[in-house]
Amino acid sequence: MYEPAELGDDADMFYFRSCSTRFVQAISLAVACACMSAQSRAQSVRLANEQISQIVDASLQAVIPPEMVLGPFTVAERGIRFDYDVTMIAFGHGKTATGNARFQLQSRVSEGAPALLNECDQMGTKPCAALGNSVYATVEPISVSGSVAVVWLHVVYATTMQSGRTFRSSSSSQIHLERSRSGVWKFVRVSMTRVS
Repeated sequence: MYEPAELGDDADMFYFRSCSTRFVQAISLAVACACMSAQSRAQSVRLANEQISQIVDASLQAVIPPEMVLGPFTVAERGIRFDYDVTMIAFGHGKTATGNARFQLQSRVSEGAPALLNECDQMGTKPCAALGNSVYATVEPISVSGSVAVVWLHVVYATTMQSGRTFRSSSSSQIHLERSRSGVWKFVRVSMTRVS
């Protein structure tokens, strides 16, 4: 049989552990909220067209440079169909006027649109005629502050096999960039690539 004092000690210990657990949970919640708040602030930074164009250029040149081989063709041979509208909307802007005038990219690209992918699938049951050999690309921000950015570069292309069937391939690369003292956005690293 327990003595009253021992029962009291056990009760005190249970109360202490319970309070400690609640305290740790409260601290964890506070840290999580602070991180979410910081991320939300980072994502709310609205970049000018010139800054977006630097991020797009750095991303394209790092992940799909002209000499990179995709299937039987290099990126230069395929050509990049860049979707300005989807990218600008992702960065919190509306659709803008006309093609390269929007971005002044150093990368050689032509206008792209989601409709290019209408007749494409991974099963090889569609011709992918609108996309042809081109590479369709968009950039989507994950988080952006005044000096650090993390974005997705989404890439889609098709390969026609000897059988005549055309298969769609796609990948998304998570790209980290930093803004230099001169104000130019520079590629840092790719932290993840998802292929489908």
